[in-house]
Order: sequence, then C-alpha cells, then structure tokens
Amino acid sequence: MKVKIGYKTFYSFLKKSDYGYTEEEIKNLFLSVRAMDEESRGWVINWINGKGLPRTIVEDVTADFLVNEVGMQPINALIALDWLKHEPEMAKYYIMKLAKDNSEKDAAEADMRKIAEEFREKEKDSEDGSEDKKKTLEAIEEEKKEALKDVEELTLEGVI
Repeated sequence: MKVKIGYKTFYSFLKKSDYGYTEEEIKNLFLSVRAMDEESRGWVINWINGKGLPRTIVEDVTADFLVNEVGMQPINALIALDWLKHEPEMAKYYIMKLAKDNSEKDAAEADMRKIAEEFREKEKDSEDGSEDKKKTLEAIEEEKKEALKDVEELTLEGVI
C-alpha cells in the first residue's frame, strides 16, 4: 500500500502551524517528503494527524533528539531521519555541525548577556560618570572580544 500525502493537506497544516514557513519553503519541504521512502512518509502523515513524532531510532538518532537537542522543526527532523537512512555519514555530519553551531551560539549569547549585565551593574555604581564609564566601556569591549575569540576557537576545532 502506497503512503501518500496531498499537497493541500500538507500546505494547510504547515500554514496553520506556528512554524512560520513561507510558501516557497512549504513547497520545497513537500518535494522532500515526496522523495522519502514509504516508512518515512508514514512518519510525516502520522505527525500531521496528531500522532506525534516517531520513536524510531535511525543511526542512534531520534526525531525527539533532533527537535529538542539540535533545534530542528519537526518536519525537518523527519526529513533528516529519512536522510540518515539513506546517506548516514553525510546526514550525521550535517546534524553534528548544526548541533555544534547551536551550542556555540547559545554560549556566545550567554557571554553577551553576562557582559551586558556587568555593564549595567558598573554603570549603576558609577556616580561621576564620564571617566569611569569610559573605563567600563573599554573593559567590556575587551571582555566581548575575548568571548568572541573563544567562540571562534571552538568553531576552528571542527565538528567531529
């Protein structure tokens, strides 16, 4: 039995969802789903019908991991699982790179929040203003450069 999904159903579901896909993106996602094998298309149909993501493990990866840890949207996670079945090495590389990029981004954002908080605290403590603020801004700029250098070093270390 062929597992099929119609474009109208697929489009309506994604357009009504909060995922924010454009019409062009939905079209490209649909083409990706059409290229999936029957088992994988079944995952998409079940997800659209409210049955959740599959618990299937492909190459030690689950859809839940891709959504919750890597940060993929559910439909992209299902496409990635299908890709893992057919081209595991390439798919794993992409997933690892995406996961690494997300963790570095989170680390950099945390550093920037910390620096901004320190700046606000130092600004409150500074009574006379001009000279102290100038020194504070210089110190914060230096901390910011160090945090960005750390992120660059992490990026240069590689994915695998």
